[in-house]
Amino acid sequence: MTRTFHPVGQGAFYSEQFYGEDGSGFRIVYDCGTKTSKEKVDPVTVVQNAFKDYKPIEILFISHFDKDHVSMIKELLKQCTIKRVVLPLLPVEETAVLQAHYRHEGNTIGEHLLAEPAEFLKGETRVLRVEPTENGGNEQIGLPQNHAEESLPHDSDSDVVIQKPKGERVDAEPGNSVSIPSGARLFVPRYSWCYIPHNYEYPQRHQALLNALADRPDIDRARLGDASYIALKFKELNDVYKTLKNDKNENCGNINENSMLVYSGPWQRHRGITRGWRELTWDDCKFNCSFEDRPACIYSGDSDFNKVKINEVYKRIWENVGMVQIPHHGSARSFSAEFLDESNRSYLCPMSTGRQYRHPSSHVLKEILVKHSLPLIVDECLCSKVTQHIWSH
Repeated sequence: MTRTFHPVGQGAFYSEQFYGEDGSGFRIVYDCGTKTSKEKVDPVTVVQNAFKDYKPIEILFISHFDKDHVSMIKELLKQCTIKRVVLPLLPVEETAVLQAHYRHEGNTIGEHLLAEPAEFLKGETRVLRVEPTENGGNEQIGLPQNHAEESLPHDSDSDVVIQKPKGERVDAEPGNSVSIPSGARLFVPRYSWCYIPHNYEYPQRHQALLNALADRPDIDRARLGDASYIALKFKELNDVYKTLKNDKNENCGNINENSMLVYSGPWQRHRGITRGWRELTWDDCKFNCSFEDRPACIYSGDSDFNKVKINEVYKRIWENVGMVQIPHHGSARSFSAEFLDESNRSYLCPMSTGRQYRHPSSHVLKEILVKHSLPLIVDECLCSKVTQHIWSH
């Protein structure tokens, strides 16, 4: 398998490509967007170079709907069909306020994906909406009672098996939308690999939004599920968003500061197959390593590591994790080095740049380095692309 962090400047575009001995493959994408000007990076060319063969994408994960995470999805659709999209399910109040904000800033892709993802993606795309965590916190994902790896042969006809945390199967028909809980598994039997999304809900922030809406008698909360009403009130709803965005209280923060995280890796470490990485390319340099058997990656979008504790959420499978995408372009405000203290292990820490606010922060880079881990900065330069090569052994 090849895992790639594509050079799109201030944005997020990550992919994984599995290769079968018979020439078959399987690939996923986590976010696909940028805010960097075309003078510095041509996003169309980056997408085209990533998917020259036009083969389908089995799963597109969308962490959240900001422009720098979704703006290139139209280009992605021109290159590939997308079989499944997995995105966070938001409360109706947040959906309405974000729709209004995205309309105001001209982020039509984010607006449409938030409201009608199946209509935007067209075709036979299956839409999976990940429900927020039940208790609004860092509850640990549970072990399934009937995990797919144990109940399915590796030559199963199913390319992806979807299971809830207790083992129940979920069927998602083409063109339809279903909800799945945080901690559900999207298991790929052919490669004994799984993807586990976690939609962290921050209850204090949501309560702040409800309080702000309560202070606006000109907004009817009962009608926030009505698209025509949102269109009528988008200016008022955008004003509500701005009050939250400018709030300096750390317990509230930005309405969109939490993103859907995804674990990508094997479910169990040793089942007759050891998987690991032994080659990494970055900035035109190739690193040949001894066989490192921690091939899993945590994709974090723009989440806040001060609130979501990734090593607690994924504790049962944390021993597999060797790479962590640093959230929010390396912003100091969104970073905590707590996960780096786990068992005194080193980690690969790729991050995209955020030129608008001079990210990544020197504080974040220092924290990663003093923990004997490796920050990998991916910007608009093509040579900054990070590629990790993983083998079965």
